[in-house]
Amino acid sequence: MAASPVPNQPYGGIVFRPKGRDLVEHFLVPKALGGDVIPGLVVEGVDVFSATPDALLLRNHWKDHGEVWRYFFGARPAGGPVSAPGGCWFPYRKEKAYIDENGNDVREGIAFRCSFRYHVMSQGGSDGSGVWWEPKQWLMKEFRFNKGAAAFHGAQPGPKANMNCVVHKVYTKDAVPPPPAHSRDDKSSESFQEGGSSLPPRSIRPPWPPKVVATPVAPPPHAQVIATPMAPPPPPACSSQNEATTSHAQPDSPNANKVPSGAMIMIHYLRPKAFYGHLVRAVTPNLVAEGVDVFAVSPDALPFPPSHRKQNGEVWGYFFAAKPTTSLRPAHGGCWVQYGGKKKYLIKNGEVLVFRRRLAFHAALADSDGMVVAWQQTRWLMKEYRINKAAHYVRNEKKGPGANIDLVVLKVFTKPMVRPPPPPPPPPPAWFSVNGGAGRSIASGPSATAAAATVATCLSP
Repeated sequence: MAASPVPNQPYGGIVFRPKGRDLVEHFLVPKALGGDVIPGLVVEGVDVFSATPDALLLRNHWKDHGEVWRYFFGARPAGGPVSAPGGCWFPYRKEKAYIDENGNDVREGIAFRCSFRYHVMSQGGSDGSGVWWEPKQWLMKEFRFNKGAAAFHGAQPGPKANMNCVVHKVYTKDAVPPPPAHSRDDKSSESFQEGGSSLPPRSIRPPWPPKVVATPVAPPPHAQVIATPMAPPPPPACSSQNEATTSHAQPDSPNANKVPSGAMIMIHYLRPKAFYGHLVRAVTPNLVAEGVDVFAVSPDALPFPPSHRKQNGEVWGYFFAAKPTTSLRPAHGGCWVQYGGKKKYLIKNGEVLVFRRRLAFHAALADSDGMVVAWQQTRWLMKEYRINKAAHYVRNEKKGPGANIDLVVLKVFTKPMVRPPPPPPPPPPAWFSVNGGAGRSIASGPSATAAAATVATCLSP
């Protein structure tokens, strides 16, 4: 009896390169409905976003001229840009729908395909401050199941069904190299003899990359919060800690025309709003706006107060949000990308009450066909302040009826533009000076005119 093929390994001698419709009908749909598929052709149990693209491919999927491909099952669709080690996967192009062709009157898509390209962050420019996402040769196609299609209304999913199942194809296109330059009389190399292959022998080719299997990491559980109405106690004294240094914050009085500190935002706005559902101190009204979706519009379209727009290009505004954002959050015209480390705001007992992290807005740059070719960092920045739900003080503090511990405060802003220094003043007018009197000059006016005439008479031959 022949041995069964090894799971998650392609069959020997088979080049598995199905068309998109075949991949949907024979692998995606059966897998989503809990049926059986041919084992070993589409890899299971590997998170394609937890490793670099070149670590996902096996040696029998590397072909001539740099062409690579492999297929993976995924638990859920990406839904937008997804970070990966060393870079980020950004969607591009429009989605493609696979129409049901089984004779149904209603033409609807049974599956959809979304395209991604792998980007790495690059830095350059004359001063080294320019940052953008540079596209690489790695591509991905994501095939997802249409759960609402009428073709599957009568289907009976099996016990292992997963309607959110997707299939990822990670690949590169072939880059055909130019023919080697050699003479007709040069017969020293056996790999370029007439009638032979144009490639060097396999013995001198680079070794296959090692096999790397990346496993997903389960997120930590969320802390439970019990909401109980209670009169608010006085706020704790706070300090700010950023990695290696610690400084005690002294909150100042709120002022509409002054940029508040992070400790002031935490004490006067985030903490009372998150714990009790309302602001408990006489703070500046409408300093932190409510009901504004920061990610629904581009940053320059947000409703900033007129007093928060300065002539030097500095703009800032504060907004409440129902929950923290992700490290990569798509927005209109681009994407917010996290950078740098976290800053910690401490209370008296040394616990971290609030975390602050930073994000930068990257604009999508498209070519003439409307395809995104790069992501360039802009001047728009963001700071996100969120409560540390794991802190002992937060767990024991009684909450009001409108409490929301997931509440965050977002500061969207730009830094002042560094204007070039003014031009130097024009040189003073060149007055008539006598050669014999080094460093001396004659002032303007009637006396200067008379003196010049006298000197000219004396010097005339």
